Amino acid sequence: MNFLNWRTDKQLLEIINNESLDYDIRIKAQEERMRRRWPSCKIPGCKTFAQHTWATIPVCQHCKETLTTEQLDYYAEKLLPEDRTLIYSIAPYMPWRHQDLVVNP
Repeated sequence: MNFLNWRTDKQLLEIINNESLDYDIRIKAQEERMRRRWPSCKIPGCKTFAQHTWATIPVCQHCKETLTTEQLDYYAEKLLPEDRTLIYSIAPYMPWRHQDLVVNP
């Protein structure tokens, strides 16, 4: 169990700013604070914090750029519908998509 998860945001800030504490503890407090503020990226296999959204779905900066490239390539007719793997991987999270449209790997 993480000893930081029961602390308030104010307590986490105090830990982060207290230079007399061990560096690793301060980093863990910063990570816990970020985990609370931003959810994790919903792209399968990506473990980074999601600071952006794509179709109301939390994604990280790198995945958002990849999704944008995939979308532009699709609409420029460089990709076939079945090649849109990233967009189909987050389709279950889209509120307007039906589950039957999701391509299962």
